[in-house]
Amino acid sequence: VILAGAEAKVLDTFGSLDVPDDLARSCDVLTGVFHSFAPATKQDYLLALHAMLKDPLVDIWGHPMRWLADKGFELNDIDVVDVIDLCIQYDVLIEYNLKYKVPSDKFLRIAYAKGAKIVVGSDAHGIDAIADEVNLDRRWSGQNSP
Repeated sequence: VILAGAEAKVLDTFGSLDVPDDLARSCDVLTGVFHSFAPATKQDYLLALHAMLKDPLVDIWGHPMRWLADKGFELNDIDVVDVIDLCIQYDVLIEYNLKYKVPSDKFLRIAYAKGAKIVVGSDAHGIDAIADEVNLDRRWSGQNSP
């Protein structure tokens, strides 16, 4: 099965995406991410994230928590549980990103314990960067990849 998808960037605190609705509706899978939007505060980030997770067009939260680390923001445990609960409520899968190794193991343990759905993403920009089964097995067993 081949699916058509897109990665859509969050643009503002309303969770607006940089993909027109008609294109987003034509995708089998839409991944919402943070790249260029720069909220000034953690609260602005949370507003944008909550809005994105509630968007019925968004299927996956891509490379979660990476943007926060880049901007020096941190979510506390209550914030983490809250966004995981939103993912569950709105049926948004949480990506474990192999390239950036996000979210953290602690985040994943909480998400798994709560019953959130996790999807593994390679963030590959070429065929040579796609993770193979051996590397996935090593990651999940706690061994480092070569």
